[in-house]
Amino acid sequence: PAPPTDAERAEREAALAKALAEELGLDEAKVSAALDDVRAAHDAERRQDLSDRLDQAVSDGTLTAGDKASVLEAYDAGVLGGPH
Repeated sequence: PAPPTDAERAEREAALAKALAEELGLDEAKVSAALDDVRAAHDAERRQDLSDRLDQAVSDGTLTAGDKASVLEAYDAGVLGGPH
C-alpha cells in the first residue's frame, strides 16, 4: 500500500489530538502542540543517529564526507524517510 498523503497524515494527527484531549480533559491545542514537540524531538534524534552512523562510515572509509552530506540532504528532503 502507498504511504499516506500529507493531508491524510494531518487528518489522522488532528483526530489523535482531539481524541487525546477529550479523554484527558485537556485543551486540544495544547495536546496538539505537545504531540508536535514530541515528534520534533524524535525526528531530531533520528537525524542525529543517522548522522552518527554516517560519520562512522566516513571514518571507516566506506563513504566520503560528500556522500554523507548527500545522504543527509536526501533525508532532510524526505526522500529517505526524513521529515516531510
